[in-house]
Formats: sequence, C-alpha cells, structure tokens
Amino acid sequence: MEKNKNKNIQDLANAFSLIHMMDLSVVELLILELLIRHTQPVKRYILYEEVNEYLKQDGNKKIPSIKKPSHEESNFLNYIKDKKNSPYLISKGSFYYSLNSLEKRGFVKFRMDSKGKIKTVEKTEISLMLIENMIEHFIRFVGVAYDFSIVKELVDLLLERIGKKEIESILVVWLYLAFDMRLLKILENLSKKLFILSRIEEKDRFKEVGLMDIEISSILNEKIREANDIFDIVAIPYSSRYGLNGMKLIDILNEGMRVLKRDGVLVAIMEKEAPVVDHAGLDRLRELYNKANEEEIYTKKEILEILDRLSIDKFEIQNLAKHRVLLAWKT
Repeated sequence: MEKNKNKNIQDLANAFSLIHMMDLSVVELLILELLIRHTQPVKRYILYEEVNEYLKQDGNKKIPSIKKPSHEESNFLNYIKDKKNSPYLISKGSFYYSLNSLEKRGFVKFRMDSKGKIKTVEKTEISLMLIENMIEHFIRFVGVAYDFSIVKELVDLLLERIGKKEIESILVVWLYLAFDMRLLKILENLSKKLFILSRIEEKDRFKEVGLMDIEISSILNEKIREANDIFDIVAIPYSSRYGLNGMKLIDILNEGMRVLKRDGVLVAIMEKEAPVVDHAGLDRLRELYNKANEEEIYTKKEILEILDRLSIDKFEIQNLAKHRVLLAWKT
C-alpha cells in the first residue's frame, strides 16, 4: 500500500510543472511552508497567527531615510510604511480564502468535527512535492541571472584560446527554451555575421527584440542547412539532452564540427553536477540543483565519450564557475 502511495506521489510530481504554480499567491506558499513544519494537524486560527507573526517579523526592517526621493521611490516608501503600521498583514477572510483554495487543489487537508465544520488543517504529500518543485524552478531562474555574470569571462577565454580579436562568422545553436538576448547581443557585436539556429525560424522575431544583423539557420533532414567549412565559431551556450528538432546533442555537435572552418572552434557550455557537502541542508539543495538541471548536466566522462565517438582529438575542457566549457577544434 505504502509503495503504491509513493508511486502515485512520484507520478504526480512528474506531471507537475510551472503552469500549475502560476496562480499560487505568496501567502499560499507561506501557509504551506509554515504548515509543513507541523507534525500534527493544526487549528486554523493558530496557523493564521503564525502567518501574521512571520510576516511581521520579516517586515520588521528599518525604513531608510532618502533625501529627495524620486516619484517611484516615494511611492514605494509610502507603501512599505503603510504595511509596517498594519496590525494584521493579512485579514482572516483572505487567509481562509487561501486555505480553501489550497484544499481544492489537494495541497492541504481539512479534518472536520462531528458537526461538519473544519476542526484542523494539515499538510499533504502533494504540498511537500509542491515546495520541492518550487525550489527546483527557483534554482533554474537564479541560474539564468548567474549565468550571464560570467559571460565576459567566457568571451575573454574564448578569444584568448582562438587567438583572434575579430570573428568573421559565428553560428549559435540555441537549445534552451528561453532566449537570453543579452548573450546573443554580445555575440552579434563580436562577429561580422551571426547565424542563429533555434526553435524560432522567423527573423522578424529577433529583430523585434533588437537583433538586427543576423541570419537564421535551420535543420533539414537532421542536418544543419549550411555547407561545410563556413563558420569560425559554433557556440552552444546551453547544452541539453533534449537536442533540437529531433536531433540529439551528439548529432548537433557532429554537425557543428562539419560547418566549422579548418582551425575553427566549437564551444559548448555544460552544467557541472553540484559537489557533495558535509551539511544536511545544503546537501539537499545539491540534490535539488542536480535534479533541476539534469538535462544540462554532463560529467567529464560523458563529454570524453562523446568526443571519442565523434573522433575529435583536439579539445580542451575548462572549468568556469558551475560550468564545464568544451572547446573543440576542427583539424
């Protein structure tokens, strides 16, 4: 019975996505976070008091004194002052509405008394699943901002290793779902001609976000459209096992080497697995990080196996922050 229950929860977790989180409020997430800490069902008014106490404590921060604040700064200062002076940061009506909303979605469970009224509320296995999924998505969101912070370091490394300051042509193979236009803009400025191969094949889509001087590549019959020996650099900023348009990553790497000029370099950025740490809480975060990025994480052994299968013999694997950077030359 317990085995079947665990399987059900795992199946539900696999079906859970960001779509199912988008209508959750901050208050609902806080209710779940506090409820998870209880080992037994708790009365609603106790949970209500805990939520307000938590909000008051978190909001007990010094309000700065700003000389000549801008209009936006004045609005924000007035907003936080009003909230700070409120005795209850969430009304009982809003709290009960949030609880009912959580119960309808299976995140909490009500226990009723003999008269059919709500006696207590308790967490469910699904609520634990939700919190872990939220952490995984948060890790991915933080990763996007963090990734860009090392772009300059990566570009400097690339220019140093290829021995050029001006690049004639670059092909970017974009495997990640969301585009980082900051990175694409840097690559556009770095080269005389930038080609983009991605799930988007409409040039106007990129023009609308400021990428004016680019060309669009595509995949035809599991081949990159361009001829042999075209590009100085083929860049894969986010390597993923999902691949693109039916092509696996190893096939994309193989095609990337084909369209490179002789002595051109393929650059593929891959996630590293988070290291084991001697701390229970941080080690749990490590597990969640690895799970959140499992499609982008490649071990050094895996990379070497791919290079061997593609008969690539001139390469480097550099460590850069939380990434492995593969540099492979066409000889």
